[in-house]
Amino acid sequence: METPNLLTFAGILAAAGINVGGWLVAWGALKGAVAALTGRVAALEAETKAMEELKLDVARLEVRLVALVEQLRDLNAQLRDAQIRWLREPSRGGRRAARSAATLSEGA
Repeated sequence: METPNLLTFAGILAAAGINVGGWLVAWGALKGAVAALTGRVAALEAETKAMEELKLDVARLEVRLVALVEQLRDLNAQLRDAQIRWLREPSRGGRRAARSAATLSEGA
């Protein structure tokens, strides 16, 4: 082979080698990116699962809170009814007892 043909052939081989090397580097980078994304997908799935569990916990707490608010309303209504009954029944002490205690404290 003559020298110019040999240099041309060497140049073509070098260009092909560089091209294949570039493809291999790009393939490695793409493989690394896919591996990193796969890891992030797994982490996001775990976070999604945790969020779903948190949503269920919040729903359970909301149900309990509603039940507690209803109980509080019932107790408040019962207390109000008992207070009204106590104020309306002076024979059991109600207002008369309060008035007599006030009169005794004023006289002292």
